Amino acid sequence: MKLQKEVRLSHGSSLQINYPEDWEGEKSGDEEDPQFFVSAQPKLLTGDEIQLAEQYLKTILTTQKLVLTGFVQIDPDDPLLEATHEELDRLETEKNFPVSRYASSGGNLPVLTRVLRIREQGYEGDKYLSINGGK
Repeated sequence: MKLQKEVRLSHGSSLQINYPEDWEGEKSGDEEDPQFFVSAQPKLLTGDEIQLAEQYLKTILTTQKLVLTGFVQIDPDDPLLEATHEELDRLETEKNFPVSRYASSGGNLPVLTRVLRIREQGYEGDKYLSINGGK
């Protein structure tokens, strides 16, 4: 499973977006599909597909925009899930993200909750190696 974000079009119709013939990015669906669709209904797409959709929208005369709903689906093997709170603190500081460590009731939030928040902020880095000095 790949990191995917839920997106939708800002209004109205549906768009069919063809993958370029030399496509090397990640696909959210079947690797053999020549295209994907985006509509006003939320859909999970990979970061590569989101970039392709945004590029496509710039080439057509439309007021449509791609809207991130905030839902993120992460890979159960996401290396950030192995990070310590201190490593996640450093990553948040490095990326200027809000601190997500502490629960409102006191204590630390679970690492999973923190990783989801970091991913929702848009961090797609390859993850654990960049926050522990490459070890």
